[in-house]
Amino acid sequence: MEKLINIDRRIIYILLTISVALPLLKPMGLPFGLSKETQRAFDAVEALKPGDAVVIDFGYNAGGAAEVHPMAAAFVAHCMIKDVRVIGFSLDPQGSRFADLIWQQWAEQGKTYGEDFVSLGYFAGGEAALASFAKDIPGFVSTDYYGNSTSGMPIFQGIKTADDIDLFISISTSSILPFIQYFHGPYGKPVTGGAIGTQISRYQSYADAGQLQGYLASLRGAAEYEKLLEMPGEATSAMDAQSAAHILLAVLIVLGNIGEYVVRKTQQASSEESERRA
Repeated sequence: MEKLINIDRRIIYILLTISVALPLLKPMGLPFGLSKETQRAFDAVEALKPGDAVVIDFGYNAGGAAEVHPMAAAFVAHCMIKDVRVIGFSLDPQGSRFADLIWQQWAEQGKTYGEDFVSLGYFAGGEAALASFAKDIPGFVSTDYYGNSTSGMPIFQGIKTADDIDLFISISTSSILPFIQYFHGPYGKPVTGGAIGTQISRYQSYADAGQLQGYLASLRGAAEYEKLLEMPGEATSAMDAQSAAHILLAVLIVLGNIGEYVVRKTQQASSEESERRA
């Protein structure tokens, strides 16, 4: 027990490294709960029919990508499975680069650019850009992220304004509220999305009011969405690593306290025995 109490801290570091690394290499699927808002976001996509159109904002940068990029991957995966057309853009200058990683994955799996998905790149101008996009989608996006003309692309067939879009998804490190303002308010279109953990509390009132069809809360929300899709991915691995590390620390704390208790009792008994002999 004394050895347990005085264990070399380097051994603890090694155990902690192993507990984090293994789940990152292979998801373990450790159990965790499912939030109501994640279920609502999932249901919003699940209700779509083949051929429906979805607009996704990859509104994040390198600083928040670790939390929200897995959300984007999960939303796009669900849309691709449902054979839904995905129109992507970004309100952050870096967002389209992260979106490219997802587009490349689905292109390799047989999805067709310009038919199943399209990347429109960075929309400068923020809310003003959203307002213009909503009123005249073909006119606002005459070229895509790669400089190709969008005229004649099958993905835009039948799409003129925001009224022709079936679902808007904003994955943002700034705010998803402009999507409610410019797409849900004027056009009555469903809006969902996801955000970093520090912003989540501001969205609950909009979800309660029905203006937001659920939302994903940080990396945990992305892992819950992967669970609903039955497609463990980056978020599940990260949650497994976090859970494994917490379990290890809890076990070490319990063992340390047990060891401390046993050692004290042993020392106390030894002291009492010495006093009796004296």
